[in-house]
Amino acid sequence: MKMAMEVVWGQREGEDRFRKIFQLSPNLMLVCRWNDFAILDVNNAFLESFELEKNEVIGKTTLDIGFWVKTEDKLNFIRKLAKEGTVINYETVFKAKDEIKVGLLSAEIVNIDNKSCVIVIITDITSKKIFENELMQLELNNILLEMAASISHEVRNPMTTVRGYLQLLRKKDEKCSAFRNVFDIMIEELDRANELITEFLAIAQKRSYEIQTINLNDIIKKLFPLLQAEALMESKFIKMELDDIPKLPLNEAEIRQVIINLVKNAIDISPVNGFVKIKTENREEEKKVVLSVHDQGTGISPENMAKLGTPFFTTKENGTGLGLAVCYRIIERHQGSIEIETSPFGTVFKVIFNYE
Repeated sequence: MKMAMEVVWGQREGEDRFRKIFQLSPNLMLVCRWNDFAILDVNNAFLESFELEKNEVIGKTTLDIGFWVKTEDKLNFIRKLAKEGTVINYETVFKAKDEIKVGLLSAEIVNIDNKSCVIVIITDITSKKIFENELMQLELNNILLEMAASISHEVRNPMTTVRGYLQLLRKKDEKCSAFRNVFDIMIEELDRANELITEFLAIAQKRSYEIQTINLNDIIKKLFPLLQAEALMESKFIKMELDDIPKLPLNEAEIRQVIINLVKNAIDISPVNGFVKIKTENREEEKKVVLSVHDQGTGISPENMAKLGTPFFTTKENGTGLGLAVCYRIIERHQGSIEIETSPFGTVFKVIFNYE
């Protein structure tokens, strides 16, 4: 058998440049024969992820190296590839060095030296999935606490009214005096229920809320690879313009949630090949730090502008209407504010933090 690289790349023009791209890509890449899926070549990222040497992989199939966790995923992937000749971002779980990971598989059937081969690119999105699940849980917790607190207030108001009328009836006349013991029990039960609501509200308000003095730019830089990957999947791009800003008292987890929600919304709204800009600005004279997220959408209508931040209001087909509502609550807790500027050429969400 010829050496794998000779079989795959031959003597075609640009071989060196393509081989560099292949080997240096951070994504896992492999080339297989189409008829039996025997692996002809893999890149360094693939070998590092699976902790294998090249001679342990060449000639084997993805089944041999234990790649597939679900047989139905493999079959569906091959059927789609056979039918369309190309597959883009097929999500699956796979196994690498005894770890279960989540990946997006993109593949295309190509002709190499008159042989049908498949080039496969695997994007490992395991960390992204874990982060999204944590973010979803945090968002859900925030919404549930806000809703529970709101419902508790609504329940407490009629209870106060009922208690007042019971006290009046208790003191009214002889007809009612016969039922004073009953009224007393009812008032005691209402007081007990009210105490439970008070305790619940206290727990909700005093929930774990760790504040650290950190630089907003550092949070954005940590999130950038995740946000850029999200944008690139939709053929869009992220720009950063970070000013020299002071540290702020922030809850990092919640601010991450705000940034991700705003940037994801901007990515969804922006056109293909468009840009989303994340910018920070230090307004020293006003003692304010401004985080702004710019999209290249078509703007927000006046009627929708008035509803932004209202729980369950959304213009997205599969949206929940909770993301922006949570952002407003989080920024309120940070004693900041959100301002919106919109035009037919795009929208800017500005998150304003105050500092001493």
